[in-house]
Amino acid sequence: MKKIILLLMVCAFGLCIESASAQFVVKPTFFETQGVSNNGIVSGYEQQSGPYSLWNPETNDFTEIGGAAPGNGVGGAVRFSGNGNLLSGTSYETITAPTEWVKTNTGFNYIFRGIEFPENQSSVAFAAGESSTYNGTGIIIVTYNGGDTWTELWTGAHQGIEAMSFPTQTTGYVGGWSNYFAKTTDGGYTWTTQTPGTDVWYYTSIEFKDQWNGVVTAQTNTGVGVYTTNDGGSTWTEGSGLTGVPYKLTYVDGDIYFMVTNGGDILKSIDNGLTWTSVHSGGGLLLGIEFYDSNTGIAVGDDVVLKTTDGGTNWQTITVANSPTPLWRDVAWLDADHVTMVGTPEVIFASEDGGDTWPINNLGTSTFNEALYEVVFTPNGRGFIIGSQGVLFTKEPETNIFSIQSMYNVANAEWTVLGSFDYSADGNLSSGYNISDDGNTVVGSAYVEPTSGQSGVAVHATAWTAADGLVDLGSLYTNINRSTRANAVSGDGNVIVGWQDFNGPWKSAVWRKDANGNWLPNEYLLVDPNGDPTDEYNQLGECSAISADGNWIGGRGDYANNGEPWIWSEATGYMSLGTLSSGSTGNVTGINHDGSIVIGYFQIGPFDPNVPFIWTPTAGLQDFNDFITGTLGYTMTASPAWVPNSISSNGKYITGWGYDPTIGPWGDLFTYRVQLPSVPTNDDCVDAIPLACGDLVTNSTIFATNSGGNASPDVFYSYTGTGAAETITLNACGPDTNFPTTVRVYSDCTLTNQIAFNDSSCVNQPELSFESDGTSTYIIMIEGYDDTKAGNFQLGITCELLGTQDNQLQHVALYPNPVTDVLQITSKTEITSVVIFNINGQQLLNKDLNSMHGEIDMAALSSGIYFARVTANNATETFKIVKN
Repeated sequence: MKKIILLLMVCAFGLCIESASAQFVVKPTFFETQGVSNNGIVSGYEQQSGPYSLWNPETNDFTEIGGAAPGNGVGGAVRFSGNGNLLSGTSYETITAPTEWVKTNTGFNYIFRGIEFPENQSSVAFAAGESSTYNGTGIIIVTYNGGDTWTELWTGAHQGIEAMSFPTQTTGYVGGWSNYFAKTTDGGYTWTTQTPGTDVWYYTSIEFKDQWNGVVTAQTNTGVGVYTTNDGGSTWTEGSGLTGVPYKLTYVDGDIYFMVTNGGDILKSIDNGLTWTSVHSGGGLLLGIEFYDSNTGIAVGDDVVLKTTDGGTNWQTITVANSPTPLWRDVAWLDADHVTMVGTPEVIFASEDGGDTWPINNLGTSTFNEALYEVVFTPNGRGFIIGSQGVLFTKEPETNIFSIQSMYNVANAEWTVLGSFDYSADGNLSSGYNISDDGNTVVGSAYVEPTSGQSGVAVHATAWTAADGLVDLGSLYTNINRSTRANAVSGDGNVIVGWQDFNGPWKSAVWRKDANGNWLPNEYLLVDPNGDPTDEYNQLGECSAISADGNWIGGRGDYANNGEPWIWSEATGYMSLGTLSSGSTGNVTGINHDGSIVIGYFQIGPFDPNVPFIWTPTAGLQDFNDFITGTLGYTMTASPAWVPNSISSNGKYITGWGYDPTIGPWGDLFTYRVQLPSVPTNDDCVDAIPLACGDLVTNSTIFATNSGGNASPDVFYSYTGTGAAETITLNACGPDTNFPTTVRVYSDCTLTNQIAFNDSSCVNQPELSFESDGTSTYIIMIEGYDDTKAGNFQLGITCELLGTQDNQLQHVALYPNPVTDVLQITSKTEITSVVIFNINGQQLLNKDLNSMHGEIDMAALSSGIYFARVTANNATETFKIVKN
C-alpha cells in the first residue's frame, strides 16, 4: 500500500499558476494601448490627440491622466518607468508671446483682391485678383499648407477678378471685369461661367453663406445691380434698394447681409439680399465691412472707421490716432477684442479693445508701397493680409497651444514639460516616446532649425535628463535636412535606439555614450557586420525596442532582410526571428528586461489581419494566439489578437488589441492584457526545489531554459531519502498539466547519470517510479515531451517503503476506484470520519461514520483526482481517488 501524505498548500514555494481571472483580461470598451507596467497597469488613449488614460485590468478602473495622445500632428507614446510611477509622453503647453506681421509674397505678381479659408479651417485657402485695376488678366491661386506655398489654378485675359467667395473647399464663385462670373465645384480646377446679371460692366462683391445661397453686386453699364441665388447660381433674381456703387458685402447671420458703397452708405438686407435699406449715409467712400456677431460690426473706407454695437441701427465714428489718412480697405476680427484693419498704401492698424482705439500700427516698418486689400484670421489664430504685387503678410498667433515632450508623475498626477528647441510643425514642438527603467531618461524627438537651402522640416532624436535637460542627438545627414527619432532606451539610460532617415525608408539608429558621458553620433546596425555600412541593403530597418539590460535590440524588417523582424546583440550580431506569413513585414514591438521574450506582429496588407507573434530562445517564433490558448492554456474571451503592443520590463504582462468578428452585429476591436507565468525560480539545477512525500505542486516551463535532456525548457526539483529505502512515484500529468511532459531523474546536477525517465507524453506512462536508497538526494527534471513543448504542469510525489507495509490502517478498503458516484469504505475496525479534498487542498466533504462501513456520495463532483483522508483507530491515512 502506498502511503500518501497530502500537501494542502498546493501553492508551496510560490509556484502556483496565477488565477484565471487575471490571465487574459479584455477591456469592455476599446482603447489603443501603448505601454504596460511591471504591476500590470495599461497605458494608452481612446482618441487621437486626446488625453492619455490608465487601465487597471484587475479592477477595471479607467482613469484619464491628460496629456496629448498621438494624432493630428502630435507624436509620442505613454510608457512606464520600472517602478510604474513615471511615464513618458506628450502634453499641451500654451505659449503667449507678441508676434509681428511678416511680409512675404505669394510668388505671383498680381493685385490680389481677396483671400479666403473655406469651412472654418486653417490649411486650404484661395486667393484671386488681376494684373491691373482695369480689365487686366485674372488669376486664381490656392494653398494647401496654410500659405507656405501657392499654386496657380486659373488665369483669364481681360477677366480680372474683383471679388470671390468660397463657401466650401470645393465650391467657389469669382467675378470681375468683362461680365466674367464663374463657379467651380472641384476646388478651382475647372470653372463654369454663369450670368447673374445681363448688363454688367464688372462684378464688385460676392458673398455666399453656403454653397447654394449667395448675393452678388455689380456696376452695370447703366448703373448698379444686386443679384441673389438660392440654388447655387442655376437661377438668379435681381434685388433692389441700392443707393450707390456697392464695394463690399458681408453676411452676418440668418437672412441678414450688409454692404458698403462708394457714396458712404451702409445698407442692410434681412431677406437674403433681395431688398436693401440704408442704415447709415454720408460716411464718405466706404470699402470694407465686417461683423464680429449680430450686433457688433465695423465699416472702413477713405480715412473713416465706423462702429455699431446694436446690429447696424446706429454707427459711431471712431478716431484713429496717428492715421496716415489711408484708404482703409478691409477689417477682420480675431476675437471680440482684437481687430485688424488694412489699407493703401501698406498700412496695418490693430485694436485690442474691440475697435474703440487703434494704438498698434506698422508705420515704423512699412514701405508704403503695396496696396493691401483683405485681412483674414484662421481658426488656429494665424493672420493673413493680401494685396498688390503678390504681397502676403502673415502673423502667427500670440497665444499658441503646442504639443511638447513631457513626463507624467502618477503619485502627484502632474505632467512636467521637458522642453523643445523652439521650432514647430503642425503645432508640435517635441514628443516623448519612452522612458528608462530608472526613470531618469526620457527619449523622443523635437523639431530643429532646418538646414538653410534645404526643403522641408527636420526632427531630431532627443534625450532628456534632469541634469542635462533636452539634448539634441542629431542626425548623420543634417546637411541635407534628414530626420531621426528615438523610440526606446535601456534601463539605465545609456543606450538609445530609433531610426535615421536618408532616402525614404527609416533605418536603424543606435546612440551610445562615450567615456565622458556624452552622446556619440548614431550608428547603423548591419545585416553583415563586415559589409558596407552605407549600403541600404546591409542596414537593418528601424529599431523599435531594447531590453532593459541594454544587450538586445529589436526592430522592423524591410528590404534588407526580406521583411523579417529581427533582434541584435553585440555577442550575436543580427538574428532574424523568421516569419509566420510569407511576403509580410514583421515588426518587433517589445522586449523584456533580458531579451528572453520578444513580441511583435506581421503586417500583410491594408485589409488583411495582422499576425501577432511571441519569440523565446527555446520555443522560437510562435503565433501569439496559439501561444495564449495552447501553451498557456488560457481561455480568450475575445479573439483573435492582432497586435501585442507592449510587454512589461519584467516580462510578466503583455497588452495589445485585436478584432473579434462576433462582438456586436459587425464585429469590433477589443483591448486585452495577458498575464504570463513567472520565470521559474528552479530553472537551474542548483536551484532545485526540495520535495517531500505527498507534495503536489504546480509550475511552468514556459519561460525556463534548456539545461539538458531534450531541447525543450526544463525545471528542477530534488528528493532526499528519509532513512529507509522507498519506491518513489512521480506524476507530472495531473489535471493542471496542459502539455506533454517528460520526467527524468538524475543522481546529481551534472545530469550525466540518468536513473529513470518516462517519454510517454502523459498517455501510456503518466507515472515514473524509482527506488530511493533512503539517504541520497535525487534530481528530478520536468521538461517537454519533445524539443518544442512547454507549458504548465502539476507534479505529485508519493512514497512506499520497500518490503514493509503500514499496519495502521492496513484493513481499510475504498472501492470502486475509479468511482462514478458512490464510494464504499470498509474496515475491520471502526472508521471515525472521512474527509474529501480536491487536488488544491480544499475540503469538499466531511462525514462522521463511527462504523466499520460507510458510503460517500461523490456524484456531484466533477471528474478528476481527489483525496480521501480516513481516520480510524486513532490513526489517519490519505488515499487517492479517481472520479470518472
